[in-house]
Amino acid sequence: MTDTNGTRVIDALVARLSKITTANGYPVNVKTVEINRSQITMNIDSLKLPMIEVIDGEEEYQHETSGHVQVRQIMIIRFIMPAGTDDKTMELFKSSIVRCLYADSFNSGHNSGVGLALSGRNTINFPRMLQCSKDVNLVDANRIWELILELNRSAPTWEF
Repeated sequence: MTDTNGTRVIDALVARLSKITTANGYPVNVKTVEINRSQITMNIDSLKLPMIEVIDGEEEYQHETSGHVQVRQIMIIRFIMPAGTDDKTMELFKSSIVRCLYADSFNSGHNSGVGLALSGRNTINFPRMLQCSKDVNLVDANRIWELILELNRSAPTWEF
């Protein structure tokens, strides 16, 4: 089954994560948000950092009612800072990403979730953070951390 709205999900995440700037009240000013880079690049141009990569993971489909499909999708959010960035700054970057996904703001107390970025019937329930992997590159290069998210949504069968 091919999900014709899969790109909408990635686009929604990229649009939401692109808001992580100091002008929007975040303590981190993301310069680049990219989709689906195929490999971890150790030497990224410093002009692109801080950087976020959104990596589309596997999808599972389950028919739930006579016209809807439950979609479970894994997404990886890879965030990259220059070599030498301390753990406190990396944690602040992670916090900015999580707050952006769940509240669409660094300082907001409300919980809007990614669902606001998608319109119509194909709405994502709040993403569930499954794991945070730190320093996935394990070499003396840029700092790379990953968040693994689970996104669940229900969509009409005809959208596939």
